[in-house]
This record gives sequence, C-alpha cells and structure tokens, in this order.
Amino acid sequence: MDQLLGKIFQLIAIAAFLYGTLTTFGQPLLSEQYQMFFFPRWFFNWAPGIVIGSVLMLILMYLNKQSNMKKK
Repeated sequence: MDQLLGKIFQLIAIAAFLYGTLTTFGQPLLSEQYQMFFFPRWFFNWAPGIVIGSVLMLILMYLNKQSNMKKK
C-alpha cells in the first residue's frame, strides 16, 4: 500500500511538472505558432488541463484494474 501511494505521488509530481512546463514554455510558443495552424486559441488554453485530466484518468483506471485483480 505504501509503495502504491509512493507511485501515485510520483505520477502526480510528474503531471504537475509537465503542466508547469506546458504553461510556462508552451503558451508563448504556441500563441506564435497557432496562426500557422488553424487551431482556435481556446484549444491552447484547455490543452494543459486536458493533458492532466487524461493522465489522472489513466492513473485511476490503472488503480481500478489493480484492485479488481486483487479481489479475484
């Protein structure tokens, strides 16, 4: 159980780090480049949130699978 909590916190730390790099470096780069592509501006405002959400969903799915395997 302690190992599991350690893994969860590790994943959260990685997700937070990625979010930080996306928001600090990603947004100035993307705001200049998005004129070349035809992505609307809201896409880049929501993208980091979507990334974190998907990472958290994967973590939850993995934990759910693990707990289901232990029950059997």
